[in-house]
Amino acid sequence: MKYPSFFGALFLFIASLGAQQQTTHTVFFEFDKDELTPQAREALEYLSADLATAPEYRVEIEAHTDDRGADRYNRDLARRRADAVLAFLAERDILVGRTTVRNFGESRPAYANDDEQSRQLNRRVDVLVTRWTYSSVDELFSRIEGESTQYFTIDPARNIRIVGRKGSSLWIPAGSLLLPDGSRPEGEVQVSLEEAYSMDDMLLKGLHTSAGEQLLETGGMIRVEAKAGGRPLQLREGAALTVGMPATALQEGMELFNGVTDTEGRLADWQPTGQNFSAELSGTLDLPPAPLQPSMQFVSLAYRPNLEGEPREPAQPQRPFKPHEPRRESFQYDPGFFKRLFTGKEKIEAREEADYQQALTEYEQKLLRYKERKIAHQKELEAYQKAYDAYEEAYAAWKEGLEEKRKNWRKSPAYQTFREKRQKEYEAQMEIWREKRADWEAECAGRLREFEEQYDAVGNLDAASVRNYFYQVNTLGWINCDRFYDVPEEERMPLVIQDVDDTEERIYVVFESLNSIVSTYKRDQQYRTQGLPKDAKVKVIGIKVADGRPQLALTEMLVAESGDKPLALNYAACKLSDIRQALSQLN
Repeated sequence: MKYPSFFGALFLFIASLGAQQQTTHTVFFEFDKDELTPQAREALEYLSADLATAPEYRVEIEAHTDDRGADRYNRDLARRRADAVLAFLAERDILVGRTTVRNFGESRPAYANDDEQSRQLNRRVDVLVTRWTYSSVDELFSRIEGESTQYFTIDPARNIRIVGRKGSSLWIPAGSLLLPDGSRPEGEVQVSLEEAYSMDDMLLKGLHTSAGEQLLETGGMIRVEAKAGGRPLQLREGAALTVGMPATALQEGMELFNGVTDTEGRLADWQPTGQNFSAELSGTLDLPPAPLQPSMQFVSLAYRPNLEGEPREPAQPQRPFKPHEPRRESFQYDPGFFKRLFTGKEKIEAREEADYQQALTEYEQKLLRYKERKIAHQKELEAYQKAYDAYEEAYAAWKEGLEEKRKNWRKSPAYQTFREKRQKEYEAQMEIWREKRADWEAECAGRLREFEEQYDAVGNLDAASVRNYFYQVNTLGWINCDRFYDVPEEERMPLVIQDVDDTEERIYVVFESLNSIVSTYKRDQQYRTQGLPKDAKVKVIGIKVADGRPQLALTEMLVAESGDKPLALNYAACKLSDIRQALSQLN
């Protein structure tokens, strides 16, 4: 049989739907055969090479036969033809997991089957390919992240507890949500929840961990919004949501931050509230204070020792001081202005010399006494040392005797009686405290149970975490469980990344040993960060779109290695799976 020239060729149909591009590729088969023809193999080879560089795609295979033969036989023949195409694509690493196969046999002919040429056109396999292209980084991020916002429909007149997919818990009191005009919403309310506990979640949502110029270490972020009939709601004045944010381990110093958004509604900064977390849900409730435990210190009967006979320490002899020899220039005689007029210079100098000679005479006398005193002082020191040695020996013996008396006193009946009395009093106080503590714990448990029983639970209730940071939140929007990470000014430096082609980029810096992510801002053809710790090891990740395809750059480095020269990122075309894998390794 002679086939027309198009037999075995690949027919192509293209349809574009927004960011999706759909193409249909058709290969033909010989009568009653399921082997690929050379023309079909060549066409599928071309398709495989094209899909190998596609960032994201979906493949659907639809197999057909003509109308000759039994229906059951034709369906089996269509299946074998589809398997032949599927195996060819799988051998060339086309992701079979993304492939859907449908066998129609003779049930959906493209042509009338009324002549041989039409039957040849019906002996075919259609390969339907859907590809995704991207016009912006926002569109790319949206595709990678998928639909991450969770929506809950609640009755605002009832107490509601919401649990998110990642374990966030929200207790929303009845009547706490109001319209902007202060009125209560009528009917159902839709609450939306976004959760970001990993670095990839934060990056895809455009979040960061800094408040002003200060770096933060995060324990997670969530966004809570509420609407009624499409209108945004707000919390009633004085009302608060109780929020539980899951954690593998609770970190000291974590506090609540509120998100500050820009005019476009994007997160711009974090504002600390000064509210520290509670490790227990009960810590967020208005519970009575715990009874104070009695002091564990034992107040003993005062021992007043008899200090009579305590040896006295001998006084140390005073060292003699050598006199200072007078200097001639120190003796100046000033008779005054008027007297000087009638006194000659010779008389003034004679007077000064007389005073100086008198001082010399007195100095000689003092020097003689000093030499005599020095000899006597040496003898006094020898006597003092002997007296001090005797004192130390006597004092040690006295202290030993005093301690022996103290020990004997503690063994005395009077002391033992007093001690037993005090011990019984302390035990009685402890017993009263234990009873009060048990009553307090029971009251707290009852109030906590009553609190939780008042709330209708919705959401992913299996996601509850053993540990939580609990807060009272009085505003909707983004909230953050963070703590400040202090870095001295001299230990900080910015990271500068060169912008090479004016294409919109999203560049983030993720720390290796710190749960923190820093975004960049663009200025003067460069992307910059705030001051970062110089000795920190970081990953710099850049994502952009070029010609509709994703581009990825990833660099590991120490902040100090950047120096004064801007960092150049090396972008490469990639698939969405490459980006997802790179983001997952940030956590």
